[in-house]
Amino acid sequence: MFTFQVISLFILGHFVAALLVYLNHRFIFHGKLGTKGPLRFFRRFHTLHHVYIEGDKLYEHIYVPLWARVAFVLIYLSIAMVSVWFSLGMASFSLYYSYNHLAIHKKTHKNHSYYHHSLHHDDASVNFSGMYPFIDKMFSTYKESRPVL
Repeated sequence: MFTFQVISLFILGHFVAALLVYLNHRFIFHGKLGTKGPLRFFRRFHTLHHVYIEGDKLYEHIYVPLWARVAFVLIYLSIAMVSVWFSLGMASFSLYYSYNHLAIHKKTHKNHSYYHHSLHHDDASVNFSGMYPFIDKMFSTYKESRPVL
C-alpha cells in the first residue's frame, strides 16, 4: 500500500532530478563552470547538440552515451540504498526527459515542452529546464514564446 511518505519521496525525487538537470544545463553546459577542467568535455558535447538540432547528425548528439547511462544507474542504485522511492522518482524524471527530449527534436510532440525547449535553441541564455518552465520562472531564466524548432 502506498503511503503519503512513499508518494512524497517519489515526487520529491522526480523534481530534485529536474532541478539537477536545470543546474547542470545552466552552469555547466552554458555557464563558466563548463570551461573548467574535465567539464569542458560535457560542454563541448552539449554545444554540438545545439548545432545539430535536426537531420542526420541529430542522433549523434542527442543520446546520452553508454558510459553516462551506466553512471546514472550506479548513482540511482546508490541513492536507492537510502531511499528506493526517491531514487525511482529521480529515474522517472530521466525517463520522462529522455522520451520528451527526443520527441521534441523529432517534432512529434508540440506541447509546452516543445515551445519551451525550442526557444532555448534560439536563445541559449533562457529556458534551461527543458521540461518544467516553472523551474526557469523560479530562477528568472524563463522566456515565453512559440518559435519553431
